[in-house]
Amino acid sequence: NARKLAILSAMAKAGRPMRYGEVAVAVGIFPIRQVARDLQRYVSFGIVQRRKTGQRSAYSYSLTQKGNERTAWLKRTVK
Repeated sequence: NARKLAILSAMAKAGRPMRYGEVAVAVGIFPIRQVARDLQRYVSFGIVQRRKTGQRSAYSYSLTQKGNERTAWLKRTVK
């Protein structure tokens, strides 16, 4: 839960779509592949939305309304 809070908070703070490498650097989680797997799982649950960018096989991720609600809930519960 702490890792999820860190990832979602970094995305909320940025206020713009981010690539998974940017999220990993902002949070300080390495290897970067771990963040990519987490973001893909969040896409499956509807917390994060994935959009294709102009580059080949490049995606950006942004929080959905459900993701904003989840971030607020995690901030209240994760210590």
